[in-house]
Amino acid sequence: MGIKGPRSALSQFLEEENIKVVNKEKTQATSPSQPLVVRKGPKRLKFSHPTEIVNIVDKTSLKDKILDKIHETPCQYNFTDDQLLEYSLYLYKKIDLTQEIFDHLASCAKERLYVYDCSNILNFDGIKGLKYLHLGYCGQMRNKHMDLLLKNNPDLVSLNLEGAFLLENLNLSKHCNLRDLSVRECSRLTNSFIDHLNTHSKLDLLDISHCFAITKKAQLKIDIKCLKLDRVAVTTRFFKQIDILKIEELSISNCPFLFKNGKNKLKLKKFRSLKKLNIEGISEISKVKIKNLEKLHAHNCFNIHLSSKYKNLTHLDVSNINLSQSQLNKILKYKKLEYLNLSFSQIVDDQFVLDVLKNSPKIKTIVVFGCFQLTEKLGELAWQIKDSIKIIGNHAETKFLLQN
Repeated sequence: MGIKGPRSALSQFLEEENIKVVNKEKTQATSPSQPLVVRKGPKRLKFSHPTEIVNIVDKTSLKDKILDKIHETPCQYNFTDDQLLEYSLYLYKKIDLTQEIFDHLASCAKERLYVYDCSNILNFDGIKGLKYLHLGYCGQMRNKHMDLLLKNNPDLVSLNLEGAFLLENLNLSKHCNLRDLSVRECSRLTNSFIDHLNTHSKLDLLDISHCFAITKKAQLKIDIKCLKLDRVAVTTRFFKQIDILKIEELSISNCPFLFKNGKNKLKLKKFRSLKKLNIEGISEISKVKIKNLEKLHAHNCFNIHLSSKYKNLTHLDVSNINLSQSQLNKILKYKKLEYLNLSFSQIVDDQFVLDVLKNSPKIKTIVVFGCFQLTEKLGELAWQIKDSIKIIGNHAETKFLLQN
């Protein structure tokens, strides 16, 4: 007996496009006389870590109780833009957005509409006259929907479309006020989309992360303050005709061709105006010589060497890296540090965390998942200062709480 449920967007797409999926016969087993040849490649070492228990107490707040009551008859309420934001977050957590509720939210929105999960939405025609629009996981949006949406919202300042994997083009020629554009995970957008963007000279933010159809030949020709290219197959050619000194935020985590075969092809030291940098997963980077950095995300960059000259650094993520003691000591010189992630660092102990608390007076959050040198003494301290400073992920804190 089969299990019935709602159709997925993929099933509906296959039906509309009249695409038939044929199950191929299983391949015949290889006879013993024909041994299977496996191509040899570099081996990846995987290190196992001890597990830890994290206690999460789920308490229903007064706000959630009010939202539960509103959700019983949502179409009876005339939401403000701020209330729409709260209710959209509630719907995202509950995974309970219907077309009827979406149409009502769109009719209530005056300038801003943020919807974080549009996976069940087929009709976007009700969105009109907005300046700020965020539609997440809009997997059923097509070109015809996008054309009408842009026509009905000529004054857009910020447009965020995430996960619109059926979207093939975007005509922004009449949207001269647009400043922020995010098309993250819109995997059918190609180099022609970048060519079209090159005629739009007023963008401040561009996020094309996970747009896998954009290739090495893509080249940006407009100056951008914030550029996000995570997992995009661009090369240094992409940056040749822009003023890199105007880029203040850059995210290039896991870019396959900027850093290849052990070679760092992008000279980060030339990006002297950078304040925020994300280089997650790029082992080819060893040094980041940018003095004015405020945020550095270097998760899994196991060849990174920190500089003692980061005087303005407020956020630092060096998780999943076994930093040496001399490297850890450099962190103690960052006096403006507010957030620090040291997860899975094998030599981080109670004393180092205490030194961070002493030397960084602005610190608010320290993340220490997988730091198994920590003891319940630090757990006791974390419990005492929890209202002002968060020490998150100490496995020994559970032991302290159980004993007290």
